[in-house]
Amino acid sequence: MLMKLFEGKYDELTGVLVDVIWHFIKNSKKLYDEQGENIYAIESIPITDIVNFNLNIIINREENFKGGFIADAATVEDTIYLAIYIDPKLEPKIYVKVNENLQTAIRHEIEHILQEQNFPQRMKIPSREEVEQINDDPYTYFMTDYEVEAMVMGFYRLAKTKKEKLDSIIDEYLQWWIDDKSITSEEAEEIKQKWLAYAKKQLPRAQYKLVRESFDDYLEFSDGDEKKYDLQRKLVVDPLKGQHGDTKISWEEYMENKDIIDDNFDVEFLEYGKSPVRILPKEGDEETAWWLEDK
Repeated sequence: MLMKLFEGKYDELTGVLVDVIWHFIKNSKKLYDEQGENIYAIESIPITDIVNFNLNIIINREENFKGGFIADAATVEDTIYLAIYIDPKLEPKIYVKVNENLQTAIRHEIEHILQEQNFPQRMKIPSREEVEQINDDPYTYFMTDYEVEAMVMGFYRLAKTKKEKLDSIIDEYLQWWIDDKSITSEEAEEIKQKWLAYAKKQLPRAQYKLVRESFDDYLEFSDGDEKKYDLQRKLVVDPLKGQHGDTKISWEEYMENKDIIDDNFDVEFLEYGKSPVRILPKEGDEETAWWLEDK
């Protein structure tokens, strides 16, 4: 419960820190343009919020930098270390990509700070020696519980930033590692399923592409609530049928399942107390996550 309660606060903190980082990126660009200074460092910025830690930043501008930029972050005890490498010839057109990378990296590292400080419901980080061994193998790294937690939180932040589905973000990320031949397609699928299992338990508002799930798979993530399963099956929305992705049920069915419907859908009454009742996915989304085999 604590994790879900504070998730918005950690997102808010991520946004504040990224704004601070952008302040330094733009200041350092001015110094680079006027004085040719390509390295800009800021040490030990104290962050006092729902969690306390330090932020160290180094910004390095290098023409023809491979890929245009990278934001590499790591957490050691109570400090997040962030190194940004950027090709100045690509500024500012590359800033959208830089921002997406920063949103992901900072939220990821905040999770590691929470782990380092033993916050409730967070995975425990192993010793430095164990971490170094784990980091040597991408598959082991991605499957380790404390990295699953940080990876998912970082990607969830990115999904909201880009207004995309969480599993689409994960697919894109893992494809890079497949193309790099660091992991196989089979390993990527195993990693993805572990990440999604964690996300579906901890991030109830996360959104996914339309996927087919078995009855057993659905119950695993709906706490065995068969009544909720039956209702969601009836309310599955095909975005190709109907412009707004809505559906209608009777007033009697609405009243019978009112709590579940109100928690999971936006409801419109064409005439209160009478059928039909119009049901739409939350937040105007034209899809629902429950696209089931036996719909």
